[in-house]
Amino acid sequence: MKDALIHEKGAAENLHQLPLSADLFANDALIFSDIDGITIKSTVNENQINVQFNDFPYVGIWSKYDAENHTIAPFLCIEPWFGIADTHDHNGNFKEKLGINRLSKDGVFQTEFSVSFS
Repeated sequence: MKDALIHEKGAAENLHQLPLSADLFANDALIFSDIDGITIKSTVNENQINVQFNDFPYVGIWSKYDAENHTIAPFLCIEPWFGIADTHDHNGNFKEKLGINRLSKDGVFQTEFSVSFS
């Protein structure tokens, strides 16, 4: 995640539109924190996809980038996350990892998200 873009809540609140382009994913996934949902809207018709993920601390948005052709794969991944990969400056101590989750012995973790198409 050396060059990933991590956006905190303040920046994401002002993000109303993010035009999708191959260059957007040239460095890695886009990672946002503290947002509850994303809607992807078509520019050629009324179709849209809405992903709701209340209470997830992170969401990663990515597509496979082809550096040789400066293109992306014909898909876009929207992944609600409870943890993220190590940052490039992480000290290697697992207990200090950003986004680490802990459960007590015999603890149970359960969550959900929804995807709708219209």
